[in-house]
Amino acid sequence: MNKKTGWIILGILVIVIAAVMLGNIRNKTYKNTIVIDVGQTGSYSPYGEMVVKAAQLAQKDLAMSGQKINLIISDNKSDAKSALSAYQAVKGVQFVISGSSGVVLALAPVLEKDKVLLFNVTALSPAIREAGDYVFSNINDSTVEVAAMAAYMYKSGVKKAATFIQNDDAGVTANKIFKDEFTKLGGIVVDEESFDVGAMDMKTQISRLKNAKPDAVYAPAYPQSLSIILRQAENLTFLTKWFSWNIESKEILDLGKIAERITYSSTVFNPSKGNQVVKDFSDRFTANFGVVPPVYAATSYDAVMLAAEAFKQGLQSGTDIKNFLYGVKNWQGVSGVTNFDSDGMSIKPIEIKTIKDGQYVTIQ
Repeated sequence: MNKKTGWIILGILVIVIAAVMLGNIRNKTYKNTIVIDVGQTGSYSPYGEMVVKAAQLAQKDLAMSGQKINLIISDNKSDAKSALSAYQAVKGVQFVISGSSGVVLALAPVLEKDKVLLFNVTALSPAIREAGDYVFSNINDSTVEVAAMAAYMYKSGVKKAATFIQNDDAGVTANKIFKDEFTKLGGIVVDEESFDVGAMDMKTQISRLKNAKPDAVYAPAYPQSLSIILRQAENLTFLTKWFSWNIESKEILDLGKIAERITYSSTVFNPSKGNQVVKDFSDRFTANFGVVPPVYAATSYDAVMLAAEAFKQGLQSGTDIKNFLYGVKNWQGVSGVTNFDSDGMSIKPIEIKTIKDGQYVTIQ
């Protein structure tokens, strides 16, 4: 064999070895691993930060009990395209936790094709119910939560309402459900306004809302946007009542007395009045992170614990974990009792809350 032939053979071997190594990387299988694919920056960040913290607390609690799980945490920047890229970077996982309707709905068909379990812990779009057999949620969708708020508003004396929604799947869907439910009860929607997620100036829309003279405004929005809306409404002396879905966050508490204008709906989660399991979780969360956990921290913690239970039983494939979740019956977690229906949804009680002296207070 001459020298030239030797170099050719060596080159071929290098190419083959590199291809095998690349294939192994791309086909890597992660064991006992959960991906947390949420926005820690961007519009979703008030929720995403709490989802991550709760998952980390669950990992810590499991380690203390002798079970090790792995977390891969991705910041998808509150963007569906970035969420898909983050998932593609960890091919070989079996369990992904995510939130925000646009992201969950973008991930769903891809994970369905890959037979990877997608667990939603915050998003409210009803479309998630039909998103696939590998999609599960342990939080109510807006058909439950928005309808409950429409009924509460009408019952509390609001007969003329306006809506102010964010221009995304969750906001548009919430607006339709609210109008249908509120008018069915006898209420009138006198104005409908919208804004793009991330908008900083909403004074024009707020002025139109003020001119419509509603008894109150229903504004399902992310906390960052709602805090801007309320500050600008205050500056325009539009001192009405505001209603929303769960907006528990530092951004809202930082509004001070302005925050007391807000009434919001939430899956029932009350650390101060819950059972000992809920109180213990809340105490540990506060001790570790310096804040009282919101409900979506509880749903995230429970999602990790459910995945860990599947891992403990030796289940590793997305299909096996899916079948395990469908078989869950009256599972007691920190976010309440969990059962999944045939669409992978868990329906839980709703409560109506407000903010008083910097504290979240249950009204009903």
